[in-house]
Amino acid sequence: MQNMNDDLVKLDDAGRHRVNTICSTFSDSSIQERKVALSHLLNHCCPSLLSFASSTLDTLVRLDFISLLPPEISFRILTFLDARSLCHAAQVCKQWKELADDDIIWHRMCEQHINRKCEKCGWGLPLLERKLLYATKASIQKRYDSLTKRSRSDNDSFTSARKRLRTEPAPIIDSSAALEKHNALPECTEKAFSPPLRTRPWKEVYAERCRIECNWRHGRCRQVVINAHNDGVMCLQLQRNVLASGSYDATVCLWDLSTFRQIGLLKGHSGGVSCLQFDKCKLISGSMDKTIKIWNYRTGECISTLHGHTDTVLSLSFDSTLLVSGSADHTVKLWHFSGGKRITLRGHTGPVNSVRIHRDLGLVLSASDDCSIKVWSLETNMCLYTFNAHIGPVQSLSVIGNRLFSCALDGTIKQWDIEKWKCVHTLFGHIEGVWEIAADQLRLVSGAHDGAVKVWEACQCVQTLKSDSGPVTSVALGDCEVISGSEDGKIHLWLFNNLSDEGKDSKLSPFVVNKAADSIVRTPTAIIQTVPDEYNGYSISEVPANGVGL
Repeated sequence: MQNMNDDLVKLDDAGRHRVNTICSTFSDSSIQERKVALSHLLNHCCPSLLSFASSTLDTLVRLDFISLLPPEISFRILTFLDARSLCHAAQVCKQWKELADDDIIWHRMCEQHINRKCEKCGWGLPLLERKLLYATKASIQKRYDSLTKRSRSDNDSFTSARKRLRTEPAPIIDSSAALEKHNALPECTEKAFSPPLRTRPWKEVYAERCRIECNWRHGRCRQVVINAHNDGVMCLQLQRNVLASGSYDATVCLWDLSTFRQIGLLKGHSGGVSCLQFDKCKLISGSMDKTIKIWNYRTGECISTLHGHTDTVLSLSFDSTLLVSGSADHTVKLWHFSGGKRITLRGHTGPVNSVRIHRDLGLVLSASDDCSIKVWSLETNMCLYTFNAHIGPVQSLSVIGNRLFSCALDGTIKQWDIEKWKCVHTLFGHIEGVWEIAADQLRLVSGAHDGAVKVWEACQCVQTLKSDSGPVTSVALGDCEVISGSEDGKIHLWLFNNLSDEGKDSKLSPFVVNKAADSIVRTPTAIIQTVPDEYNGYSISEVPANGVGL
């Protein structure tokens, strides 16, 4: 408009009068009359005037449709953009930035990418605790619906409505290596004991996850070595920011990975701790002393000791209602938390090295030194399938959705389609036997007798992590860490988050943490020194002292 006024000033009085008359007549005409008039005017234009009209139209037809449209339509359009395009859109103007940075957009981006491969771009970002992701989904959807109703009644009040309806930012994410199951004990409720959550925008959450994924892809990490045990590490499990390790020295150690400090030491087994699993309420360990112990690991109390196996307990797995154990006595046992029922599954001809529960399909899977994998029905307690898949003893199983991974001392890792019960991939890379594997939705890690820890994505080895501790006996996988245990009692951690400029060089010497000299065991069960805030407040429900009702 300002340019048009400037052009009018350059004309004489007669010229300005003619132009104003033409514009006034054109404005008073109907749409059809305007179309006819424009058509005739263009027919009377020379090429230079047509070129001028074309360049003028190119500018005039550019509309800020994002700002003009109702908010729900603008949000819908922006959801089709990828993260890079959204960041570019936020630089257009203040109005676009307010829309492109909104939690409605970035919460959807987090849902689309975190802990899964995006079908559009092929990227997947490290695990976001799913209960927190969905906890805010309802509030964001409610806000989106409110915006829709508001825009229908008064579209001009879009800006003020957004300010009034704006919700709290998304919770800071505390990631874990695997999605948490429902706790086995009813007193452990999220609502009753969850600590207050700090908040931040979902765009910031997405950016943090994206940085971690870039570190994974480029192999940028820092290494930490913990001198954890006096003998070889036999098993590891990671839950949130707490790591549990079991050893030949008959102890279970708990570690806070934010400080690398030992926060708990459980003693009670008379033989090496060969397997363990824990959640917010309890820790269950199996030992070479043929027993299974259930601990309240915040107080150090041994709640119950289960007897039943006649040889070393090599593996265990539990969910909210069932504990499954495998032993060197060639049996698999099912221990029901309610009712105390115990069932023994027989069929293997060698030690049972790994067991897993697949509750969705109602199955238990077991792997043995007899080179087989057996599939058992939880309904009938019968063996449904037997796979002689490896030519060496099968050491470890990992179940992710409908995918089953197995590893063996033949040096291979196999991926199985559980629904079709067929091997779909065989992974080669280790030059000696593979002792253990761990997997999530994005990647798989394996530890072998050759001392190497390998990271696999899409059935391809993308990284090989080496230590000087000899054979790798156990591994654990988190959203931003790979952890391994070795025969010399050390725990090695490769951390892909919170990297300083120096930490981006993965060739730097590892940071070594020595076990505190003043970690004194005061009781025959355990001592808990400190527990992170997110683990305080949870309580063990009453469990019969004679072994979970057995």
